[in-house]
Amino acid sequence: MKAMTMFVCAALALATPAAAQFGNLGKAIGKAAEVRQDLTFTEQEEAPLGSAISAKLREKYGVVQDTAVHRYVALVGSVLTAASDRPGAKWTFVVLDTDGINAFAAPGGFVHITRGALALLKNEAELADVLAHEISHVTARHTVKAIQKSK
Repeated sequence: MKAMTMFVCAALALATPAAAQFGNLGKAIGKAAEVRQDLTFTEQEEAPLGSAISAKLREKYGVVQDTAVHRYVALVGSVLTAASDRPGAKWTFVVLDTDGINAFAAPGGFVHITRGALALLKNEAELADVLAHEISHVTARHTVKAIQKSK
């Protein structure tokens, strides 16, 4: 569990665009005291890392309490993930309850978009564009690669 906390801190610290929008989330959960020596992750190991990151974000910003909004975002996202490089992965789409304008992904298939970003989108195509961008971060393992590179 200590290793998971370190990975969450590292991942949040590396999420520069999100940090710029949301503030320094790394400080909110503390700095890692140690660094895991072996920074290779299987797809199954990515899920707990992404889940921990998502939990911290949901705790800090809350989640929009409108099931229709979540259903819509998840529906658009599921159409996109079916055509992705990881169609069989478990994907989770979360609408964060903040006016901040951002969207980002966490390892293991966690895709977040803010209420503020949704409010600016003009149509379903724009939502699909934003979600596809974030899905590509997960499928290309950008956060995991950034953690590995920072070692």
